[in-house]
Amino acid sequence: MIRLLAFVTLMGSSLTASAAPAEIPPEAVVVVYNRAVPDSKELADHYARARRIPRQNLIGLNLPDTESVSRLVYNAAIRDPLVATFDRNKWWERRRDAGGLLQPFANRIRFIVCMRGVPFRIERTPETLTANDKKRKGTTYSPKPDGDEASVDAELAVFGVDGYSIKGPLKNPYFKKDLSLAKGMAGLFAVTRIDGSTWSVCKRMIDHAVAVEKEGLWGMCYLDLARKGTGYELGDQWLETIATTNAEIGVPTIIDRNRDTFVTNYPMRAPAIYFGWYANNCNGPFLAPEFRFPPGAIAVHLH
Repeated sequence: MIRLLAFVTLMGSSLTASAAPAEIPPEAVVVVYNRAVPDSKELADHYARARRIPRQNLIGLNLPDTESVSRLVYNAAIRDPLVATFDRNKWWERRRDAGGLLQPFANRIRFIVCMRGVPFRIERTPETLTANDKKRKGTTYSPKPDGDEASVDAELAVFGVDGYSIKGPLKNPYFKKDLSLAKGMAGLFAVTRIDGSTWSVCKRMIDHAVAVEKEGLWGMCYLDLARKGTGYELGDQWLETIATTNAEIGVPTIIDRNRDTFVTNYPMRAPAIYFGWYANNCNGPFLAPEFRFPPGAIAVHLH
């Protein structure tokens, strides 16, 4: 089961607010790569140089070159080696809580960055598959109360906790709490991933992020709303909140409240921030061959 809502960290820029967030200490970050994929190690080295991550914080694991792994492979090839590395380097201190769970109560590492090449799915174990699931090809990943399928990154968020139930979802303890990820809960990691369609795209993502943090992110914010009367009003409320915040801090914002998405020939210039939804496939101005997001842009599509 995908256990925890994804963490999205937006680095400080000229476009968002005048006060930049506190810098993440490089020594609080570990980088995980697939030792069996040379490009994965090269990408990890590139990221470590760009972010000044200490060499000892790079962890290579012997993993299959696949998108999905079984729960058994996840435990043996990802979780257990990471636990051993954290123990050996004395990056954390673990003890049992009042409920008997062994978990970190002090932790020097707060962030885990997985490189392209590290599997990102844990398949549901066969004994938890329903009759309908077994008729389909592959494994379904729709949340079910007794399912134990998961996102690798979400499982890594709690990999230091030993003995929790792997059936069904867990509530994200950061939800609706104003806590710093860098100084928050010792037993919960912020996990992210450098991934994309090609290795060169991944490197460009790293380089662009570093560049925009130095130079600032400049441009417009585009919001694509309009789901009234369809039962999806909550999503529009989220996007309306972005519009309100942008008005307060001076970010120029264009809002499309038409039922359709931005039209194909819409002149979407300098889209530094984009939030939209209700389209299954790429459409609108994104189909234009000349369309490009500026380096460092933040684009989110709810699907």
